[in-house]
Amino acid sequence: MAALALAVLYAGSVFPAWALALSAVAGLFPAAAYLAEGTVTGLISYAAAAAAGLLLVPDKGCAFLFSVFFGYYAVVKLTVEKRLGSVPAWGVKLLVFNGALTAAVFLFPAVVTVSVIRSLSGSRFYLAVYLLFNVVFILFDIGYSRLISYGRKRILPRLK
Repeated sequence: MAALALAVLYAGSVFPAWALALSAVAGLFPAAAYLAEGTVTGLISYAAAAAAGLLLVPDKGCAFLFSVFFGYYAVVKLTVEKRLGSVPAWGVKLLVFNGALTAAVFLFPAVVTVSVIRSLSGSRFYLAVYLLFNVVFILFDIGYSRLISYGRKRILPRLK
């Protein structure tokens, strides 16, 4: 699964316009490892793909997006949703996402390059970044849930 994630990350490097989408697609492979074999396997798949991506993929931005946002998220999402109720799970998922976003915004400000938002100054800039990215994250999470459900019902039974 890590090798497949790495191949998709490399494709994101070859096709930079698709880097964001392919980084998210690469996150499906640690999810598959988690669904097939459990938390540890999912995390090992993520860690191997993230490390290899940061070392081998020419476009580090694609590997960075995978490492900071998409690679581990499925494992966190599925574990939290399994152990907590719906409302606490959303709280934990938003906390994890906003922690990663905060690290990205302050450590790597070039990641947030939306020109409309960049025209804002000071605290309005950060408020706009967090509002916009949280809305996108919630939509991503809902779509991701549907995709994982499809994988559980249609793909995983064929692999076992």
